[in-house]
Amino acid sequence: MDPSVYEAARSGNVGLLKIVKKASTGFFLQKTPKGNNVLHIAAEFKQIDFFKNTPLDDHQCRPLFWAANNKGNTPLHVAARVGSDEIVEFLIEHAKKPPPTGGTDLESGREAHKELLERTNMDKETALHVALRYGYQRVAHLLIQANPELTCLTNMVNESPLFLATSKDYMQTAHMILKHCPSFQGVNGVTALHAVVTHKSELAIKTLELMIHKNGDAIKEADAIGWTPLHYAALKGNLEATKLLLEKDDVSASYMLDKSGMSALHVAAFAGHKEVMEKLIRRHPDICDLVNHKGQTALHVAVLAGQETVVKYILKEPNLAGIIHEKDQDGNTALHLAAINQDYKIMKLLAADGRLDITAFNRQLLKAADIFHSGKLEEQGICHVTTKLSKLLGKSIGVQSFQQGVNFHFWRSETWEREASNDTPQLQMPTLAVNVTAKKEKPQVNAEEQPLQRRDTRLLIATLILGISFAAAITVPGGTRPDGRPVLQGKPAYSVYLICNWFSFMVSALTIYNDILERKVVRIKVAAQLIQWSVSSLIIAFVAAAMATAAQDNNWTTNFQFGIVLATGKEQILEAELWGLYFGPHLACDKGISNLLIEMDAAVVVSLVQQVGTLSCHPLVALVQSCCVLMRYIGNCQIAHVYREMNVVADRIANWSFNLDLGVSYLDEAPSWVSSFLEDDFFGVVRPRLICTS
Repeated sequence: MDPSVYEAARSGNVGLLKIVKKASTGFFLQKTPKGNNVLHIAAEFKQIDFFKNTPLDDHQCRPLFWAANNKGNTPLHVAARVGSDEIVEFLIEHAKKPPPTGGTDLESGREAHKELLERTNMDKETALHVALRYGYQRVAHLLIQANPELTCLTNMVNESPLFLATSKDYMQTAHMILKHCPSFQGVNGVTALHAVVTHKSELAIKTLELMIHKNGDAIKEADAIGWTPLHYAALKGNLEATKLLLEKDDVSASYMLDKSGMSALHVAAFAGHKEVMEKLIRRHPDICDLVNHKGQTALHVAVLAGQETVVKYILKEPNLAGIIHEKDQDGNTALHLAAINQDYKIMKLLAADGRLDITAFNRQLLKAADIFHSGKLEEQGICHVTTKLSKLLGKSIGVQSFQQGVNFHFWRSETWEREASNDTPQLQMPTLAVNVTAKKEKPQVNAEEQPLQRRDTRLLIATLILGISFAAAITVPGGTRPDGRPVLQGKPAYSVYLICNWFSFMVSALTIYNDILERKVVRIKVAAQLIQWSVSSLIIAFVAAAMATAAQDNNWTTNFQFGIVLATGKEQILEAELWGLYFGPHLACDKGISNLLIEMDAAVVVSLVQQVGTLSCHPLVALVQSCCVLMRYIGNCQIAHVYREMNVVADRIANWSFNLDLGVSYLDEAPSWVSSFLEDDFFGVVRPRLICTS
């Protein structure tokens, strides 16, 4: 394209346009590499004067009015994308004019403006789709008034104008569309009715009522995963929408399950919306009997989601008393699941309810007490469990713990027998141990073999000490700095640790070397004394290491750089996780961080970020896209999923946020109680994860 023509279209230079008019109209037929003509360029820069002064009545220029660029966009598409309502209105009015005498009739018998408005680009989108997608409602109103039939057209992914309007909360535009006979269709089976129930404004509720009046059967339509509009209303906690859907529908929609067997009641329980659950149960009392594909009731789902408020409601609601004892396909009650998730607040709520059978076994022959006590032992020093909960669960242990007790007594009795000498009276064994080992004969040891056994014992002890002291020298207490130097270097206690550990290693090595040689370096009695010194030195080294570690400012919060706490109150868990992901990189940008690894225990959030390009229909797509923009701005930013047991510091701070006021709180230093968790992460403490297998 000639630079003067491009500049005239871009800047709206009418004087240059008149000069080109006198020369030749052929200049107007030039195109850019993207296939844009002068009208595309003028529309892009909202140059209405250029349109008014372009000879569109000329038979050579009139095709520019209908021309599409390489992506199929006409000048009207471009004007709708940039929100130029003046150009859109001009194009509509100009298209209504009949073609000049002798010109080619491009309309083929139809009204010219309707032909223009219904033209689609390569994504099968009309100008109305484009205007709604980019948020220009004024342009959308002009297009609907010019051609109401546009409301029936869908794009390549099956999105209708009504679906776009309700998804973006353009309820005034949705009302205007509903005056005609529009399409409700959306992507992946999500209809406009699904989208409108995710909004709680008064105008959205009126729009929902009008949509139900227009198409009542849409209440029962399910999307690709089997969710009806009632599922979406339950997830969002939209009580007014739930009331409307229940009033206008028969009983079928309330009992519809998605592809994982989740009903609207399950979804409301998972999201923590007690009021929606009350409305559903009041309408259909027997809906509480619905279970998902794992045989789980609404109580199971509430426990898995950690919804303490919902659990309290279910325990207090008389109509829900029947589901308190229900087991899933794995035989787990709600109390079992709370123990597996280590949710001690919910465990106390359930265990304190006298109607719950705390002695119930699952398919693995485990009671909730078994899971609780095993988790308590494995997480010792991490979770502080109240004595009251232990009393509520009782001290009755299941089959596996009983077997562990038998094994403990059995091996202890064997040790006693091995250590007993010939002239030592037989010790009295516990009854259980005697019964287990009654058939086991005590080995006979003669006097000639005793020195050899002592030598073997001495070598074994020396070898163990050698290995322990060698490992202690490699893995130094307190860890190392990036340059490889020990963190505790220079502390007196650490120096004592090094000396004692070195002495223990050398003495043990000397003892082993002495026994290997035919000619002894030291006598046997001296070698035995060396073993005692080695053990004593190892004990001193251990104490010194403990003192040096404890003296490291006694504050592990120095590893904490900065943090952010987001208290969202009763918001949906998924939305709260996404807001946390948004404010985290935002804070990192403010701190000037250019390399960032984000570890989250919310697998759904990680999946949404990784698949952001396919989420055009998701209710939270705007928030996900904002998170991705921030992550790209950082530069080298990666996100990965980790289990909660590997993210314990963030998990504990998240639980602590329930005590804070709603909003965002920035932490310049770590709370005092987080010190022990930072210390565990520093030393790489391994935390077990209980997995419920089906």
